[in-house]
Amino acid sequence: MFRRNESELQNRFRLAAMLIAIALGLMILDQFGGLRLIQQVFSTVLLPIQQGTHQLGENLASYGAFTKNLDELRAENQDLREKYQEALANQGKVAALAQENAELQRQLDFKKNPDSKRLTTISAEVINRDSTSQNQAVIINRGSNDSLTVGLPVVDPSGYLVGRVSKVDPQRSTVLLITDTTIGVNVSTRRFVNDKQVDIPGGAVDGTALGQWQVGGRVTITLIKSEADIKNGDWVFTNGIGGTYPQNLLVGRVEEVIAQDGQPEKKATLKPIADLDHLQRVQVVTTWGDLPLAK
Repeated sequence: MFRRNESELQNRFRLAAMLIAIALGLMILDQFGGLRLIQQVFSTVLLPIQQGTHQLGENLASYGAFTKNLDELRAENQDLREKYQEALANQGKVAALAQENAELQRQLDFKKNPDSKRLTTISAEVINRDSTSQNQAVIINRGSNDSLTVGLPVVDPSGYLVGRVSKVDPQRSTVLLITDTTIGVNVSTRRFVNDKQVDIPGGAVDGTALGQWQVGGRVTITLIKSEADIKNGDWVFTNGIGGTYPQNLLVGRVEEVIAQDGQPEKKATLKPIADLDHLQRVQVVTTWGDLPLAK
């Protein structure tokens, strides 16, 4: 027991002596400026660590702010997307209303036309294009339930000739367009200068306009006499011959006259005035004057 206590006492003396020696050494170093050198060494070693720790703290703070801003930007972007989609929807509604208004205005103008007042029509919507055959045709939402029959002429909202009813079901009908090869329309030309009709030397050119869609064309008047006065820009109207179509419906405008040397006849290609590729509404003509149209 005594030896053990003696050993612990010796250790304590040694530790105290060591501490005293270190203290004396530090005092001597401080006296001769040695501690400053040690401080400088430690400062040089620890300074990058301190700077790195400080920069890391700033980076972590910046990252937190960036993450917060990113979340805010995402929320703002989503809000802008929703507003953009809403604006597109509203724009589409405005465009649809404008188009509907334009069509109604064309129908009103058609009804005001003195020639159109002799027509009795039924309004119909184009619901599809005929994809079951090689014909140039559209499907409308009127049929035998609306008193439609095969052969009735069809015009667009402005009164321009579109074609004829070729098939009738109870609630819908097929309309062959004037560009179809099975359609023939008796027509007559007119010429206008500065919006005023002028006489055509030799008289108006009469003929039958035939659809040419399936053979790469639009509408063509064939078998025109070589001496007939027909020019690019002449207007072409139905002449009412045969009673198949009412008189004075605008069909198209001459865009090319084709004549071959030595041939007794020539032909003219027409561009339909009705926009046959974008029909949305049409008017089915049910009567002309006081009598039903011949079919």
